[in-house]
Amino acid sequence: MLTKRLVISWCAVASLGAFGSLSCGEDDGAVAADAATDDTTDDAADTQEDSSVSGEDVQAPVAEISDLEAYAAVSGTVAVTPVVSDDVGVDKVEFFVNDTLVDQSAAAPFAFSFDSTKASDGPVSLSVKAYDAAGNEATSDPVRVVVVNDGIEVTDLEEGPSSTMTIPADFDGSQETHVKHHWMTEAPYTKVLCVGLWENPLGGKIWEMKAEMGTGTCPHSGAPFEGFAVSDTGAVEFLVTPADGVKKDERHFCHIGAENAMDHKGEEIQVTFKAFLFGERADMDDCPLNSAYPCRCDGVKNCDDGSECVGLRPDQNGGMCAAPCAGGDDAASCAETGGYGLYGECAGYKGASETPEFCIVICEEDGQSAKCPPDFACENEICMPIY
Repeated sequence: MLTKRLVISWCAVASLGAFGSLSCGEDDGAVAADAATDDTTDDAADTQEDSSVSGEDVQAPVAEISDLEAYAAVSGTVAVTPVVSDDVGVDKVEFFVNDTLVDQSAAAPFAFSFDSTKASDGPVSLSVKAYDAAGNEATSDPVRVVVVNDGIEVTDLEEGPSSTMTIPADFDGSQETHVKHHWMTEAPYTKVLCVGLWENPLGGKIWEMKAEMGTGTCPHSGAPFEGFAVSDTGAVEFLVTPADGVKKDERHFCHIGAENAMDHKGEEIQVTFKAFLFGERADMDDCPLNSAYPCRCDGVKNCDDGSECVGLRPDQNGGMCAAPCAGGDDAASCAETGGYGLYGECAGYKGASETPEFCIVICEEDGQSAKCPPDFACENEICMPIY
């Protein structure tokens, strides 16, 4: 320890006769300085010793969901067993669905069940938060999965599940660099989702990707859906509900392009594709009586089970399949069937007929759809299918 010496000079006058006497000397002030320095050092040592003796836990736990792949298709009940650890011990783990707490566990292995039937079909985020006894906490990175209780994952992508995007070294913005995938729909649905996945390089410039979808062949003969999605997180998703639905035997495309391609001249990156369809509907050429979904029929093949196509929407190949009736005494045959009971009253007209011919549901005024079943809305005082 470096000691600073403080020298104090003093003189005292002793009263000895008329002149007295002068006595001078020096005292060493190092003792006082040393004492102050030692006090400071001792305080620091005491603080360190107190922390060591108390064993204060300041280390946060580690939490991760590793048993589910990004954008995996899930349905029904899904088991989720997160990987959690702590230098002292994990006290509690909470389970979140779309940032909403749904369950918690205070005992290993901290396993959870995700009831996907309580979520809407489409992408869902799952995450966990782990706590130790000292109150330290850590939240896992969210894992996006896709609920398909009333849908499917497209498995027959024409170009395969992945493609390599290459940006020419002389890229000037005019060259086509996006990657694309096509598929055919085997049944009609209401929604379609496209996902692009890639890995941003560590320490390098990130890739910002744009996703677009449409019908037909990308890009020149395709008809793009309205909108697009952009992301730089390593995943981009684009969910669309086409106005006319997703038709059977319809070709679709999804393409992924780099929004910041100028930053990646001479580089390439692998892009993985996933596509999903939701809300399966009855075949538009097969409209059974009391079908579970509103359907369109072409007026040629007619509807199954004795029902017929009510031509209320000629611009959309009719409107719905309905049971025939003749008014009057036959009105009693139009009974509610529960669920999607569409045939409450004999009030449907075909063409220019002035006599009711079909059993349909009447609502009181436009916009009042409380009386209409799901997927139907009140239009011109009639419950009509929503396409």
